Amino acid sequence: MTIPNPDQLLDQAALMLARPRGGPHRQTDLRRSISASYYAVFHTVLIAAADMVAGRGKRAEPVYNLVYRSIDHRALSGLCNSVARAPLPSKYRGYWAGDAFGHSLQAFARRLPDLQQERHAADYDPGRRLVATEAIGMMLLARETIQNWAAAQEEERAVFLFLLLFPPR
Repeated sequence: MTIPNPDQLLDQAALMLARPRGGPHRQTDLRRSISASYYAVFHTVLIAAADMVAGRGKRAEPVYNLVYRSIDHRALSGLCNSVARAPLPSKYRGYWAGDAFGHSLQAFARRLPDLQQERHAADYDPGRRLVATEAIGMMLLARETIQNWAAAQEEERAVFLFLLLFPPR
């Protein structure tokens, strides 16, 4: 299994923002740049979840793929919307000591749904006309979102991932 590298996805997003000789940015390149930017963040979460549950040393094994592929875009976005602000919804409070996650994880959770929405529009809205500044903004936002994920406490990230993988009922 070849795991998508988030840094390489962001590099790809940047490469697609290079202007073709003598002309404007191509819409396809702008759209793919936005999509790659979102997927860099998405795969950051998938890698973290599979490393935590299956173990980093099992990346070549089917169990790793099982965890990796179990995360749904909608579920991730929904959890982010729920935990982005204080106080945490009551169904999550018993799993985290405070009434909210820390600033870095909240910033991550606020931004991911926006990136996902922009990716969806870039991939599926043929009537939308993009400009380079939008794609550049999404790439920078994706980098910042990944930095927020990395800056969150390890315990917070673990609880977030457990809530994602095993949603309380």
